[in-house]
Amino acid sequence: MPKLIVKNRISGEEKEVEFDGEILIGRLEGVDITLDSKGVSRRHAKLIRDKEDFYIIDLESKSGTFLNGIRLPKNEKYLLRNNDLIRIEDYDIRFFSLASAINQSFNEVTDSDILEVKLLKKVVSALESESLPSLEVLNGAAAGRKVFITDDISELTIGRDPTNGFQIEEPIVSRQHAKLVRSGKSFTIVDMGSKNGVYVNSTRVKESELHDGDRVALGTIVLMFRNPGEMDINAVAERIVPKKKREPLPQKKEEQPEEREEKAKDDDASPIEAPLPPEEEERLVKSVSNVTAYPAPRPKREHIRLGLMEIGFIGIGALIITLSIATLINLLRSP
Repeated sequence: MPKLIVKNRISGEEKEVEFDGEILIGRLEGVDITLDSKGVSRRHAKLIRDKEDFYIIDLESKSGTFLNGIRLPKNEKYLLRNNDLIRIEDYDIRFFSLASAINQSFNEVTDSDILEVKLLKKVVSALESESLPSLEVLNGAAAGRKVFITDDISELTIGRDPTNGFQIEEPIVSRQHAKLVRSGKSFTIVDMGSKNGVYVNSTRVKESELHDGDRVALGTIVLMFRNPGEMDINAVAERIVPKKKREPLPQKKEEQPEEREEKAKDDDASPIEAPLPPEEEERLVKSVSNVTAYPAPRPKREHIRLGLMEIGFIGIGALIITLSIATLINLLRSP
């Protein structure tokens, strides 16, 4: 159930108000929360519920209603979120809601988590329905047994004997093992001279103040203490649905002048080939020696095409040469 912590900044007085529907704030007697200050209007503001959400509306007040430091327009409703601060004149009103805290944690939940969200909302409803402190046995034959500590219980005895306020029938538990003592809103566990001792979060104690979520062991029987009045809503919401964080983008490292010069030298330098291992060199030589050698191909002859004039000149030249040779032979034969 949502609650409001109303604090007078001048006197320091503080009170807690639980509500589940509409609540009226003002100076007029008969409103749900009376703020005794001249600047507060008779009907100053109101909180309303719409399904699972809660809203605040300024009712045309003179001095205004401020939500987290921002003045609200008149007669317009604004969504309240867990831990929001409402300021009216000399009063600070802090809004707390477990359901709102869980819903805020759902802001970054993806569509694939819808089933998980529905399940967790059921858990939230169960937590809000149990507004009383309680002790629950977690192990042994009595596992699951639970006792609620109502406002009229100032002291609760725990032990094996049926006369105890909370009976746990386990051999290791003494007849009168321990007692839970209320002092205002705080609770203390006290060992009543048990044989096997009382442990709070693995530490043996004679007397110890308990806080929400503490584990109390009577010998080897473990009990869980819950106190919704001091439950850290934000911590619960963070445990149930941790907010998802994006991975930061990798940032490019800026090169220094010396690094740039060194890199330029490396780029200009000729690469040095590492020598081949002996086995690799031998394999390469064998593969080269096995290659078949083929003769180089002959150059292709080009065919020359001659015209009629060129053929005529060639014929005349051949005839002249033939006649010259015949004449030379005749001259050599003559006496």
